[in-house]
Amino acid sequence: MTIGTWNVRTLLDLTDNEGPHRRTAIIAHELKRYGIDIAALSETRLSEEGSLTEVGEGYTFFWKGLPEGVQRNYGVAFAVKTSMPQSPIGVSERLMSWRIPLTNSRYATLISAYAPTLDAEEESKDRFYSQLHTLFQSVPHDDKIILLGDFNARVGRNHQLWQGIMGRHGVGKCNDNGLRLLTFCSQHSLVITNTCFQLHDMFKTTWMHPRSKTWHILDYAIVRRKDLRDVVITRAMRRVDGWTDHRLVRTTMKLCIRPPARRQPPLSRLNLNSLNDPVRRNSFQEIVGTRLSDPNQPIFPPTQEGLNQNWDHVSNILLDSATSILGTTKRKHKDWFDEQARDIHNLLEEKNKAHQAAINNPNATTSTTSAEARSKVQHMTRSMQNEWWLKLAGEIQGFADIGNQQEFYCAIKRAYGPQRTATSPVRSADGSKLITDKKEILDRWAEHYQYLLNRSNPSDPTVFENLPEFPTIPELDNMPTRQEVHMAIISLKKQQGCWS
Repeated sequence: MTIGTWNVRTLLDLTDNEGPHRRTAIIAHELKRYGIDIAALSETRLSEEGSLTEVGEGYTFFWKGLPEGVQRNYGVAFAVKTSMPQSPIGVSERLMSWRIPLTNSRYATLISAYAPTLDAEEESKDRFYSQLHTLFQSVPHDDKIILLGDFNARVGRNHQLWQGIMGRHGVGKCNDNGLRLLTFCSQHSLVITNTCFQLHDMFKTTWMHPRSKTWHILDYAIVRRKDLRDVVITRAMRRVDGWTDHRLVRTTMKLCIRPPARRQPPLSRLNLNSLNDPVRRNSFQEIVGTRLSDPNQPIFPPTQEGLNQNWDHVSNILLDSATSILGTTKRKHKDWFDEQARDIHNLLEEKNKAHQAAINNPNATTSTTSAEARSKVQHMTRSMQNEWWLKLAGEIQGFADIGNQQEFYCAIKRAYGPQRTATSPVRSADGSKLITDKKEILDRWAEHYQYLLNRSNPSDPTVFENLPEFPTIPELDNMPTRQEVHMAIISLKKQQGCWS
């Protein structure tokens, strides 16, 4: 998907305007020339809310502005190449949002913004960022956010101070509006993509100051920090001609959409320790025996399929009977709060009553009582936590001293909590499919070892019988060994008187 942001100065066809008429057609022509699917336009100066379709180029314009008869210096709009099931929503003459569907029940929220200029009143700037903050809070957490527009801000190049918010390739110095924008991005975990790619300044800057003739970045494409990997590149298009002093910023994105995570309920285990109770054990035996000896239970044929059905029937009887009689185990690995939850809840109940009394009848006595109750809860919970950890540490040390490895590791698990195991997916035999289902994974491993351990031996064992043998030399069979030669040398030296 290719998106763009562009300050078009105006879309009005005024007689005293130096630009040509049919501005929407010219803008649509330039957007089509650079392959822009959706563009956020700012400073459109159109009135009210409305839409317009340029049939020739295939773009539809949606805008939001001030009412008719009021001086209009702002205005935002969207230009989209393809039809969408939902239309954008105008927040104000400076903000417009559009929630578009992607896939797998996922959405992307695009925001077209036009921030006040540097010399605008502080009240106007505060109002703009307050509305933008409210708009961000209304966006669902799973949506991808793409914030586009002219923010009239220079963020500079100090990436060490704003790590994770801007990249290493900024331009110029930061001003007051840039500080506002960076602070807002920090609050909402956003990253400015214009500063994340190593390009020449001519491909990053979007506006030239009329007096100093210095180029700056004023138009930005901003996404969530976790969605930065979706952005292929963000750059300014120098050759776009739309009778405006701003350059078009084009952002190419390759959206990575993950399916929503499925939370599986925790597995319940049977409380097998209940079998130590003779009453429950006898009840379990009686129920299983009664259900298995029921004359009305189905009869299965003596085939492989019938054996499987018979086993399923028996296992269901055993499981249902064990669940109803023995029950399931409760959580073993409790922390200090869970093990002392009753005492803590009683303290919290007293604190809540004192707090409610202070609200209903505010005076010095009730306020003091509420403060004391709160202090008591804080003191007692800290004491409970310290005592729990000291007791657990003592148990671990005691098990280590007597060499009880089983209880030692059980106590360690109480401290660290239970370990969670994840199922590792495998690929099919031809490698074309990734198997994630637990039963299918087991079947795939069985298939793998069935092929690995039961395949036929490709070698011919008779080949070893036909191998030629090395010829033997009779003289070599009568040669002395190395030890015999060494003993002969020692004997000869003794005879010659070399050794006494």
